[in-house]
Amino acid sequence: MKKIIFLFLFFSLSSYAQNRIVFGAGSAATSRLLDFHNEDYSKEELKQLKNLEVIKPSYFGYLGYVFDFNSKIDMQINIGYRITRYGSRIYGIPSGIPNVTPQYGKVRQVVHQNQFNIDYLIHFKTVKPLRSDYLFVKSSITYNFKNYRIYEVSFNQKNESGITGYRGSEGFVPQRFDLYLGTGLNYNLYKDKLHFQPFLGFFVSPYETDGDYYSYLYFNKNVKGFLLDVGFNLQYRIK
Repeated sequence: MKKIIFLFLFFSLSSYAQNRIVFGAGSAATSRLLDFHNEDYSKEELKQLKNLEVIKPSYFGYLGYVFDFNSKIDMQINIGYRITRYGSRIYGIPSGIPNVTPQYGKVRQVVHQNQFNIDYLIHFKTVKPLRSDYLFVKSSITYNFKNYRIYEVSFNQKNESGITGYRGSEGFVPQRFDLYLGTGLNYNLYKDKLHFQPFLGFFVSPYETDGDYYSYLYFNKNVKGFLLDVGFNLQYRIK
């Protein structure tokens, strides 16, 4: 009897959820707008610093559900997982910074921050810029994993890669919760099943890396900045 009830509920919910359950995956070009305090850096260091870090690809996936609100607006809720990446160009290590491998006097470092997200989206179905199906706005509650990782590659003067590896950040904890805000467009690629969604957004809180202990950007000193996103995702609606 329990199995019959379970099957009845399952098929009832499946029928109700038709064309409402979605899943998707995508990538974003992520960069960090840095905030330097000039008194903390030497003139040699400041010559190599850039306020906008090199763009790195971030990756994410999600499962969601679409609610029909009225003829003009739909609402969508997602649960997702994201690997946010941001980091440096190849930069020369200044002479005043200890370097145990002087033959590799340049380095590139990239942070990997793992995150869980709960997304809330509003679809404005009557707003259709750039020949899109609708415009959407998005807000996300983000949970940051306790420790980020720094992936590092060393280079010689010819920019040939050498030593590679990564460091953990056990001694440094980012903000555990953050808010993400974004907006984008939806394009129907195939029979209202497959959708393409370009977007842009940013994290509300600045992200800091702890250079004092883990030698991350820039030059063994702490630095922080706001994360900016431009990306896309492919979304599939289960029929």
